[in-house]
Amino acid sequence: MKSSVTWICQGGYIFEADGKRLVVDPYLSDIVERKQGVHRLPGPKFAVAELKPDYVFCTHNHMDHCDPDTIAPLYQASPESLYAGPSSVVGHYAKLGIAAGKVVEVAKGASHAFGPFKLSAVGAKHSDPDSVGLLIEVDGLRVYLSGDTLFDAESAATWPAKPDLMFICVNGRLGNMTLDEALQTVDMLHPKAAIPMHYGLFAENTVDPAPFVAGCQVRGVRSQALEMGAKYELRSV
Repeated sequence: MKSSVTWICQGGYIFEADGKRLVVDPYLSDIVERKQGVHRLPGPKFAVAELKPDYVFCTHNHMDHCDPDTIAPLYQASPESLYAGPSSVVGHYAKLGIAAGKVVEVAKGASHAFGPFKLSAVGAKHSDPDSVGLLIEVDGLRVYLSGDTLFDAESAATWPAKPDLMFICVNGRLGNMTLDEALQTVDMLHPKAAIPMHYGLFAENTVDPAPFVAGCQVRGVRSQALEMGAKYELRSV
């Protein structure tokens, strides 16, 4: 398996290629339940020490994407890793005690190479104004990870490349596009495969992904609902 992806939960993923591991938006705690009273459904599929990232990227500074109860112990377990994100995330990293030399700011419109992964921060419309989505170039593929965002047709026109594969939020609440808007994004970007995300974690903020999967398949776009904690070959998703 040359390159792979594992869904952590919500908008979080582990990408692996050439012996390197990129972890995006890891959420392994119950901080949102404790702080905001929403109920976590499945427990975490990994312990923090199991992540073992070479690179960590958080798309924005919200607890279910830049989780202090995951990031702080992750830094203690993996102090040699690089921690990246837009400015709001970089500020949060500093508050968590991550050394400045281990932090890379990647603002909207910027790109940075992390080992086999080239990351380009693209537009996202969310309540954190510094929020970004990611275009990940790896193993000859272009992968779009939406992060949290409303429908945003204008930003896609500025991207450096269109994706082969996309992971896109579909929950339609709290600043995220609806399932139908996610399908509009599929129509706009014409990926080979599109995977729904940002559902199944909180009882008060979830949706059935099946209509999105069916809508993609009608369009001739591969789609499936991934299993949390399971590893998939990136080219076969």
